Amino acid sequence: MKITVKRYDPSKDNAPYETTYEVPHDDEYMTLLQALVYIHENEEPLAFDFSCRGRMCGRCAMMLDGEPVLACVEPLPDGKSCRVVVPDDQLSLAIGKEGQNARLAARLTGYKIDIKPASYTGE
Repeated sequence: MKITVKRYDPSKDNAPYETTYEVPHDDEYMTLLQALVYIHENEEPLAFDFSCRGRMCGRCAMMLDGEPVLACVEPLPDGKSCRVVVPDDQLSLAIGKEGQNARLAARLTGYKIDIKPASYTGE
């Protein structure tokens, strides 16, 4: 999987730039934080912060494709994901009791399914 990181060190760079890294994605589920730690430990140092074990939630907050996320819980797409937009009044039906309909659809298709109401304006 290719991960592109926007980098900028004001002490030596004139402007922000992007670097692309190849990260192995063998697991069915990989978070953004796991990918960044891999790059930091195997490619070159990156400046980012997290403290999940210290119970300091929010320290790993960053932008992913223009959206604010917590890197420790944000799954990386593996090319087998989709977003489904349903009418607002059908959202609970699409998700199902405790997510059972969404899980079943994901299991049957092999896709990670992100169900959003039609009123969603996140993108």
